[in-house]
Amino acid sequence: KSPDKLRKVIYRRKKVHHPFPNPCYRKKQSPGSGGCDMANKENELACAGHLPEKLHHDSRTYLVNSSDSGSSQTESPSSKYSGFFSEVSQDHETMAQILFSRNMRLNVALTFWRKRSISELVAYLLRNIQILKQQLSGLWEQENHLTLVPGYTGNIAKDVDAYLLQLH
Repeated sequence: KSPDKLRKVIYRRKKVHHPFPNPCYRKKQSPGSGGCDMANKENELACAGHLPEKLHHDSRTYLVNSSDSGSSQTESPSSKYSGFFSEVSQDHETMAQILFSRNMRLNVALTFWRKRSISELVAYLLRNIQILKQQLSGLWEQENHLTLVPGYTGNIAKDVDAYLLQLH
């Protein structure tokens, strides 16, 4: 290509470029941002499908190596707490999954609210309330040992257990 054609292309790009973007353009989300706040069902399912993949890359396991202690005869603090750190990291990953899915659902609901599409918002909330009840019941059945903890945590766990029994 000749240098004249190259200059024309550059000139056209500069000519097309608008220094002050349209205010309506700023409100739209760019398609490459990767956000999950679109209202359509396909994007909701696609974002939900990427959840474990995203969390797999972001999760960190805080296991402490007991061979770093230097002495094999006495139990070091690092080996004593390695099981605890492993359990905490698993709990952290579970909470990250729960919070990610809740945030995604809230963003979708917020999109319906901003679009003033009340019928779609109500339908979406009704559909998700059933899903959240099922997920909460399933999670509680897996991790019901909190009711055995004494004190404030145990009392809250018993209250949650009583509420979940009402859902069935």
